[in-house]
Amino acid sequence: MSKTPSSLTGDGGPQNKFELIEKASDSERTLKEAIKSSAPVQIWLKGQESAAQTHLAKVDKDKKRILTPTPPNFDLKKFEKDLTKLGAKRCYFSLLLSSAMILFSTDYQGIEGEGLAFAYPEKIYKVQRRQDLRFLAAGRTFSMEMEHPEDHARKIETKLFDLSASGLSFLVPYSDETPFKKGVTVRNISFGIRGKNILVDARVSYTQEYKPAPTSKHRIKVGVEFLGISTGDSSALAAFVFEETRKIFSKFV
Repeated sequence: MSKTPSSLTGDGGPQNKFELIEKASDSERTLKEAIKSSAPVQIWLKGQESAAQTHLAKVDKDKKRILTPTPPNFDLKKFEKDLTKLGAKRCYFSLLLSSAMILFSTDYQGIEGEGLAFAYPEKIYKVQRRQDLRFLAAGRTFSMEMEHPEDHARKIETKLFDLSASGLSFLVPYSDETPFKKGVTVRNISFGIRGKNILVDARVSYTQEYKPAPTSKHRIKVGVEFLGISTGDSSALAAFVFEETRKIFSKFV
C-alpha cells in the first residue's frame, strides 16, 4: 500500500494544528502581509455562529493596536451589547493568507474614525494551508456511501474520517485485496453536511493501514480527491471546515 504524509489529528474538529508564531517580528510581519494582500478577515464573539467580514487596515505595534474598516451592514450597537452580555471585550479573528490561516483573540477598544480599534494581539497562531483546511470527524458521525469500485451495483456504507473542499478519507475493513487501489475511480460518493447532500465521483490518492491502538480493529484508511465537484459544493465544504476551525479555536485559546 502507498503511504501518505503524516497528518495531524485530534479528538474531533479540524485536522489542523494551531501553531504559535513564536517571534514578535514574525507576528508583525504576518499582520502586515494581511494588510498588503487585503486578506479576508472574520471577527466573531465566543459562541457566535456568524462572523463579521472585513480586512485589516492598520497595524501599530508601538501603540499596541490594530484597526479594521467597519464591516458592511455592521450593527455596532448590537456588537457592543453582545460584548456587554459576555462581560468581556474579547473578540476572535481569522485571517486567510495564501500559505496559512491566521487566528488570534484580542480585546475590542472602540470606534476610531470610520473603523474599529482592537488591542494588538499578544499571541498569534497559524494553521498551515498545504492545500485545503481539513476537518477530522472523530467523535462525530458522518455517514457516507459509494459504489463498489469493482461491482457498481453494490453499495458500500461507511463513516467519513476527514474532509476538505477537495477530498476526503474514510475507513474500510483491512484486506490484502482491497478494491481501493491508488488511481481507482470511486463513483457516486454521497454524504451530507449541514442538511446539504453532496454527490460526487473521486479518485483514490492513497491507502494506508490504520490501527491507532493495539486493541483497535485493523482497517485501511482511503484518501480520495474529488473529480469535477461543483463550485457550489466545494464552497459549501470549504465554509463548513472553516466554521468548524473557528469554533475549535474559540475553545482552544
